[in-house]
Amino acid sequence: MTPDSAARKLERIDAARSLTADTVRTDSPVRADPIAIGAQSLPVVKPVGKPYDPQGVGEPGGPIPTHPMRDEYGTPVVTGGSSKDVPATTTPVDQPVAPAATVPTPTPTPAPGSSLLDMPDTTGRAPGDTWTGTMPDKRPVEYSVPQGNGSNTVDLEIQNPDGTVDRWRIARNELGGLRHWHDDANGSSSYGERPTADGYWYFQRFDPGTATLGAPSAEFTAKADLSQVYTPSYDAYGNYLGTDVGVLNERGLYDNQHVDIYQNTTFTRTVPNTAGGLDSILVGQVDNTGHGWWADELDRRWDVYVDDNGNPARRRYDPVTKHRSFVYTEGANTKHDTIDSSGRIVDSLTFGPENQLLASLSRSNGLLIQGKLGNNGELEYTFRDEQDRRRGRLTYLPSGDALVLRRL
Repeated sequence: MTPDSAARKLERIDAARSLTADTVRTDSPVRADPIAIGAQSLPVVKPVGKPYDPQGVGEPGGPIPTHPMRDEYGTPVVTGGSSKDVPATTTPVDQPVAPAATVPTPTPTPAPGSSLLDMPDTTGRAPGDTWTGTMPDKRPVEYSVPQGNGSNTVDLEIQNPDGTVDRWRIARNELGGLRHWHDDANGSSSYGERPTADGYWYFQRFDPGTATLGAPSAEFTAKADLSQVYTPSYDAYGNYLGTDVGVLNERGLYDNQHVDIYQNTTFTRTVPNTAGGLDSILVGQVDNTGHGWWADELDRRWDVYVDDNGNPARRRYDPVTKHRSFVYTEGANTKHDTIDSSGRIVDSLTFGPENQLLASLSRSNGLLIQGKLGNNGELEYTFRDEQDRRRGRLTYLPSGDALVLRRL
């Protein structure tokens, strides 16, 4: 499983969404005019996303930055020299998990649907051209194309709310790769490169007063879309402690997974606080055998374990409903099942390898509601009354709270 999805919370229940049901009695082949036979409000399952999974980091530990800094033409300028050898020792299952470190996300931070690191549109531009615009984070910017690289290099002067200016240069290559040089108003500098359009980013950051000809203050690598950012962590003596994996969430913030040298993982979630700032809260710990715990966005605690097939899974028990929920893999797909106290499935979701919803099942008020993938790529919903055998097709309406049943 991947978190690219990661993401990303499953809003599984759209309570009392309105539906229109065209129903057919299985014992009558005669088609008649529709006759309304009543309406009722049902908590019908219509999944719209996939939850973030604690086992979701595809590359435990992530790539550790080892690249040298380069100038505008790709010539190495300094060697990062920051990767450390990871000890080959192992740890017992009960080895304490290292506390999660705060992820120093790269500057700049991507905005939803776009990234500050994108190459500006230079269509129709030529060396010497200057124009203005607005960055994805709403800051005013003045663009200019310098001499020497056609329209493949752009300089940016970005106006900060306090009146200061950040100065950037972005250059692209023929493979869709990008290079960034940033001199920010706070005195920090940074460099980033992505060799191809879908390649990993590599970042170096230099704190104020730090010479850019020396070792960087911090290094990062990241996926091309910045959905995951990998930062090696060290102690005061330069010993490698593990890797912080920042995972972009729905709010545009980075949650954190700290993978230590023994492959134990600590999960923290970044949440807004009442003072207008951000807090990092502990939401899970999983050891290197794949066992531990994890709390979802609703603060429900799940047991994380390895199933009989050797795959990561999780489960939880609800003492109020006496339901048991499971998340596990089935072939290339991921299943989310909830079972009542009698052992009957009351909710089920199936996601494909690309996190697409493939099927759903829900039992509510005597109705069995199922969703299957139709020819248009959307789920088509049907229902069956488990008492009087009525069957029908469901259609979601944009408003209203009732499930209207109509006999055909």
